[in-house]
Order: sequence, then structure tokens, then C-alpha cells
Amino acid sequence: MAALAAPVASSSAASSSAASSTAGPSSAPAFATAPSTPVRLAASAGPAGGTATPRIVGGAPAPITAFPWQVYVEIDGLGSCGGSILGPQTVLTAAHCVTDDAGGVVSPARNAVYVGAGYTDLRQRTSTAQVRTASAVRRHPRYRGDVGEDDVAVLQLATPLDLSGPSVRAIPIVAPGTVLPTGVGATVSGYGQQRPGAPSAGDGRLMSTGATIGDADAGECTVDGNSAVVLCTLPSPNGTCYGDSGGPLVTGSPAVLIGVVEGGRSADCSTGGNRYANLAAPEIRAFIDGASTVPVAPRGGAGTALRGIARAGGTLTCDPGGWSGVTSFSYGFAAAATLQDGPDATYRLTRHDVGRRIRCIARATNPGGTGVARTGETPPIAASRSRPTVEIRKASCRRRSCTVRFDVREPDSSSDPERITAEARRTVRVRCRSGARARRCRSARVQRLKVTGSRAKGYRAVHKRVGVGRVRFRVRAISAASGLRSRLASRARTVRSR
Repeated sequence: MAALAAPVASSSAASSSAASSTAGPSSAPAFATAPSTPVRLAASAGPAGGTATPRIVGGAPAPITAFPWQVYVEIDGLGSCGGSILGPQTVLTAAHCVTDDAGGVVSPARNAVYVGAGYTDLRQRTSTAQVRTASAVRRHPRYRGDVGEDDVAVLQLATPLDLSGPSVRAIPIVAPGTVLPTGVGATVSGYGQQRPGAPSAGDGRLMSTGATIGDADAGECTVDGNSAVVLCTLPSPNGTCYGDSGGPLVTGSPAVLIGVVEGGRSADCSTGGNRYANLAAPEIRAFIDGASTVPVAPRGGAGTALRGIARAGGTLTCDPGGWSGVTSFSYGFAAAATLQDGPDATYRLTRHDVGRRIRCIARATNPGGTGVARTGETPPIAASRSRPTVEIRKASCRRRSCTVRFDVREPDSSSDPERITAEARRTVRVRCRSGARARRCRSARVQRLKVTGSRAKGYRAVHKRVGVGRVRFRVRAISAASGLRSRLASRARTVRSR
């Protein structure tokens, strides 16, 4: 499958080969694949004429039983796209596939809309093939052809599909609000163009290829700074192309539908790395489900920045930038892997971060979805030679229970110490034997104490059930910034019988 074609208008080669089949406003959508020249469906009922549509670039032939939700959508006089079966009379496709040259929604009364299901090869009629017409078309009310925002549409079929066989099945949609992290594997399928820059001609077979979820807010994958409504796959030699628009991106086993093919990074489909409508975004899902009102996801993210000192012991703070319609923020700090994720916009650097290049992922959320903005990376985190100091403020004993209170300071670090050790040491007299003679000896008994508190409020350690006599408290800290130990701090107290 070839990468979805990028702005059709930007390539004269693409325009000349696909202009006659492009569905959409006269100003072609940025980052969107045009529909392809129709394929003659091998069925007793169906649209007329045209040559076979080329297939996914770099993909492999696939039987329809592997992708039984895949359909071929042809709009009379406009072109062809892909689609996914959601129910016996419901098919999901791309909004730009059902947009006419004036920018309006296609009317089945003027332009017949055909759906072919159960085809491994569009030119071969088999017992699994089913062809239906659409009686109604719904396009997302927020669809914008200039940027490809909310690029989804729903076709209502005049007569139901038979979903009882293995070649024609509905597919469930990913749960609303699901966040697919980068690196997740997925699969895209379609009947679209097979080779970069090839003319609209091919054998009409169903093709598929693997894909990997990438940063949805990177480069061409932004929508007005908001990525809640789009998914992107990483650049690859394989991807979608003309005629694959509206088709399914799926993941998991059993498969769930996560995206609808929108477009790609190059007009000739040679770059790979495709863009999809994100079906997990409530702004899109609510429309598909037929909600009377559609929530709007946050927009913005301009000015997102990571500030601070890139040295162990320092603190990085993530500024989410400007957004509209946000109800909550969350922040992820990551290098090769995620280091921290949650509502805290600050990250305290430790000696374990030395050499890492850290970035922040700011997420803005509301009922319409989650917009994401990422910062650039810091320089490699520098090492620290900071050494902590421990100061015992007070040690007191009462009724054979002792408490020691202390502070740990480290001017070059904003972090709590990596480790604090506190112990109570008491010398007691015991019987011992030297040869045949018994005598009294001294023995040191050491008990480790649990430390509680924080750098800001101070620390304490409690020793309970202390024996009568003199007890010495010893405290030492290890820096989280440098790994260096403090000098030993010590304080003695005497525990009396009462």
C-alpha cells in the first residue's frame, strides 16, 4: 500500500494523473489522498466502466477473509475510495470521498454511491461478492477540506449486507478516549494505487501492509496545532495511495478499527508515513454514533516549551503553550522511554538522567478528545558533583521512645536525596567468656530506623522501645544528583528508666 498522497495540488504529476478522479473541493485538501479512477466491479449489479484501480504501494495481496470489513466505495462521476463495514447498513469512509467539486456533500439522488463487499479481486465475481447502493450520506459537521479536519463520513445502505459469512463482516471501533502510544503496530488495507507515481491502472486486488503508530502532532500530522482528531504512522516504503482514502487502519487481535485513511506525505505516494482520522477521539466518535451534538477537542499547543537547567539535581518544567477548550492537562517526560507521566508539570533530574536527552509531551483534554504537543529535546543532561549535608536539629527521648529530627540540604539539587540512612546505636554490657573465666563485656547494638518527611518540611526518624542507657543517632544521605554521600551526622541522648 502506498503512502497516502500529500497535497494533491502541490504536484503537477499527481494532478495530471488523478485530476479527473479527484473527489473534493476544487482546492484539493492538504495532506489528503484523492479518490481513484473506478474499477469495474465483477457483479451482477454495480456501476459501469473504468479501468482497474492500482493497489496499496509496497503491500502484499490479501484475501478478503483477512479483512472482511473492507469495502470498495464508488461514487458515480467522482471516483472510488475504501471503507469499513460497521453494521449491516452502515459503512464508514472519508469525508473528502463524499465531497463534490463545489464542496458540498454528495447526494445519492444525483451521484449514485455503490459499495462492493466481499471482494478479494474487484474484477472477479465470486459467491462472496455483494454490491449495495447508499441511500444517505452523512459527513462530519466540522470537516474542513483545507486541512483535512474530521475527515470521516457515514454511508447508510439502501439494503442490508449479509454479514453471516467469513468474507463480509462488521468491525468494532476502538473505545473512545483510547490513547495509542507511538510504536504500536497496525495494518492498513485497500484497493488503491500500487506504485509511486503510477497511472491509475492496476489489477484491482485487495492489498495490505503493516504500519507503526507515530507522533500524531509531528509535522504534517497537526490540525491547527491539535492532534486529537488524527493518527499518523511512521514513514515507511509501504503505505496508502490514491484510491485507499476512507479505508481501514486496524490493530490488535481480534482487530479493532482505529483510523480512517486520510492522506500521505508526498503527492506521488513515495515517502510513506500516512495520516488517518483518529476514531478514538470523541469529536469523531460522537458523530459516527449519530450524537445530536459533537464535542470539540482542544485546539492549540503553540508555544509549548521545556524550561530548566539540564543538569542532574535541576528541575525541568513543561509549559503546555496556548490552548482553547481545555479542561485538564497532563505531562509526559521521556527520553528513550517514559520517565514520568501524570498531572505534574515538573521533572526533577537525578544522576540516572545524566546523558539523556529529555522532551516533554503536553496533553490537553476535554470531552472532545486529547490534543498533544511535544517539545524538542534538551541537551544531554550534565553530571553534578553536589554533596548533601545533614544537620540534626533535635533528638529527644521520652518514655523509652526517641525521635530525631533533621534537615538535608544540597544547594545544587532540587531533588530529595536518593537515600537516607538513620540508625540508633547503643552500647550494652553483656556476659562474655575468656577461656574458663566469665566476665562482663561491652557490645554495640544497632537498629535501622525508618525515615519519613520531605526536603521542604524536614525529616524525622523514631526509635521505639529503647533500652535504658545512652543511645547515639547517626544519619547519612546520598545525593540523587551526584550519588555522593554526606558526612555522618551524629547526636547522642540518654534514656532513663522513667
